[in-house]
Amino acid sequence: MLPLKNTGDWERISFQVYVNAPVSVIRLELYQGEASKGAFTLSNLNVPANKWTSVSFNLADLGMINKTFDKLQVQIAGGSDLASLITFSDNFKFEKGPLVSVPIISSSIQNIKVFPNPATGNVTISFQNEIPSQKVSINLTDLTGKVFLTNEIIAEKNVNLNTGHLAKGIYILKVKTGSSIYSEKLMIQ
Repeated sequence: MLPLKNTGDWERISFQVYVNAPVSVIRLELYQGEASKGAFTLSNLNVPANKWTSVSFNLADLGMINKTFDKLQVQIAGGSDLASLITFSDNFKFEKGPLVSVPIISSSIQNIKVFPNPATGNVTISFQNEIPSQKVSINLTDLTGKVFLTNEIIAEKNVNLNTGHLAKGIYILKVKTGSSIYSEKLMIQ
């Protein structure tokens, strides 16, 4: 449950989710104190597993424009055959005025796989299609930009990073080769 203030003029609520299995339903519940102001469901979604995905609720569509609420609860639902669903939510935005999208970590390199994510001790960066022939720079920062790891490699197909010493949280992993950059959010548990 996320406590909120000054919600009367909001038009949109958006955020990013990360799940360990595909998800088709996300439910948003709004409260004023303990009283429910409404529950709203986005269904028939196609939220893929193991990838940060943006989700947005338009408050006008929910009948919540110019109404106040002080708590927000998000429920993420996977398939009924799941033993457990692990979810993370981040980058909550509460907006009014012209639509501004939630930034998504993007990549101009398509042949890299980073696993596991979330991680607990070690992370592997794997170059799927070919071994890079030029210098590759690897940086790991927190969300404030503080650098926790810097590495340079040449001609390696797989690179293992020790993340066991890092505090739990969200980090940004950047892999740069030539003029191409791959960026991904990395969750350390």
